[in-house]
Amino acid sequence: MPFYLNESHKKQVELAMEGQSSQPKMSHAKATEQYNKIHLLIICFYLAKFDRKALSELGYQTQTKAFKEIGKALGVPSRTVQNRRDDFDVLFPYREGWKKRSFSPVNREVIEKFENSTEFELRHVVIEILANKGSESVEGLDKLVEEIDLVGREKPEVKYSPQRGITGKKAEEFYIQYQKKYSTPIQGELKDMRDRGCGYDFEINGNSQKAYVEVKGLDGNKGGILFTSKEWEMAHLHKNLFYLAIVKNVGDESLREILIIKNPADNLKPRKRISKVVNVSFHLNEADIVDTRAR
Repeated sequence: MPFYLNESHKKQVELAMEGQSSQPKMSHAKATEQYNKIHLLIICFYLAKFDRKALSELGYQTQTKAFKEIGKALGVPSRTVQNRRDDFDVLFPYREGWKKRSFSPVNREVIEKFENSTEFELRHVVIEILANKGSESVEGLDKLVEEIDLVGREKPEVKYSPQRGITGKKAEEFYIQYQKKYSTPIQGELKDMRDRGCGYDFEINGNSQKAYVEVKGLDGNKGGILFTSKEWEMAHLHKNLFYLAIVKNVGDESLREILIIKNPADNLKPRKRISKVVNVSFHLNEADIVDTRAR
């Protein structure tokens, strides 16, 4: 699926490819080049913002190697990658950048959309773009790019599901009692971390070990769950010390059961979703949840 800057750009590209506009008919190669422009800008913003950290996390030993490999993946010269990275350098303290060059409307949109993204969040967007070699749609980005309006934008609509919050709270309360009774996944003092925004609900401190537990609830016996970017980052950070507790049938005590999954970062493979305001989360469908019980 192609990327569009906005609805106007989408129509323009469609007409051009059909030969129905004043512009010459656009080849698929040319269209792909246009679609990849937004990919390139996102990657270069990441390189500029996180500098050596970005190179290290992407597995590049040098900037030259990064420019070459990224250019190859997106079908652009390595010098173009460097120049687009340099466009954003003026925003950060690592290099001087193009001080006298003003940002294009598209560059400004990329900055506004991703300026508050963490390194972890933006890295995973970049990794998926590069993995697709610039030829496939990255889930969530296609919609995001269509919402980039060079003339003006509406404020993002924030949707909240009270049922999701109720289910989650019931699941958490059930887990508190469950852990006290069965000492799962480890025995120790249960510390409530829910109001601290640290990426997990509970911390368990044992005599010689520690565990971090994120609790998710399901109304029924089946369904998917959602990790925030912070939660998934903590799962990656703590690995075998991180546990996912899925409480099924939250509303029915007679059917309620709990599934404990150790190290979900390595044992589960979620799908990334990017919301309109660039809030990166990681989604697991029912089929994605492996019955990997804690031992």
